[in-house]
Amino acid sequence: MAATPLAHQVAGQITSYASLVMSAQYRTHLFTVLILKEYARLIRWDRGGALVTEPIYHDGHPHLLDFLIRFNDAMRAARGRDPTVHPANSTERRKVRGLQPFAKASSFLTITISDLSRRETASNLIICAPYAQPDIPAGRWTRTSIAYDVQAEKCVFLKDSWRIHLDDIPPEGETYARLHEHGVHNIAECSLAEDVGEERFHRTWTQDFNGKSGVLQDSVHFVAHRHYRLVLDKIGRKLESFACSKELVRAVYHALIGKFAVVSGLRAIA
Repeated sequence: MAATPLAHQVAGQITSYASLVMSAQYRTHLFTVLILKEYARLIRWDRGGALVTEPIYHDGHPHLLDFLIRFNDAMRAARGRDPTVHPANSTERRKVRGLQPFAKASSFLTITISDLSRRETASNLIICAPYAQPDIPAGRWTRTSIAYDVQAEKCVFLKDSWRIHLDDIPPEGETYARLHEHGVHNIAECSLAEDVGEERFHRTWTQDFNGKSGVLQDSVHFVAHRHYRLVLDKIGRKLESFACSKELVRAVYHALIGKFAVVSGLRAIA
């Protein structure tokens, strides 16, 4: 049965609510309750899509109340909170107050990256708190930030995303490492890269339920995603900060050289 215009409107409205919450916070997933007159539906959102329950008639069944009680007692990670992110303390805030990238910010977060294969201890990165964006919450959901590396005492470039979780697609950090190992020029130095947190909380689950109900079909394909972070030591400049067109042409020239070197390097590695 085709969806009515009102159903499309409601779907768009609840999707926008989920997008605003998940973009303004660092969350692995989100639960919402959709109440429609005499029944409700629970919706679990992640970067793979949304899982929707059968109608729960709350006047005659305790399922909704049971969920709310269990949700209240659950650990924060199970509720969708990212345990690797927390508000910056007063000492951390003082470290970035005088730095240009953080001059206009009023709220800061600290992100912990524990790639012990590259550093002996975990790294704390201070970033400006994110803001709500009207984007669809599914997909890679790449967020980039200029961050202050507390241990290295310098600003770096942080890329937080949900990479496609397939065996034949290596993480981006591994590609950087192999390119540097083979002497490929004109690419950024990747100092940290890791899958974030426990896999049960930092991976998508929507794809696991595809085809298990009368609504989803086997022809609909959902791609698994895994939470991933990468740190580059070089921070690019904005185009409007270039002094002249010669700088722009030179940047494009070196980028093309790097692109050619990457393609050649990947072929050599393969």
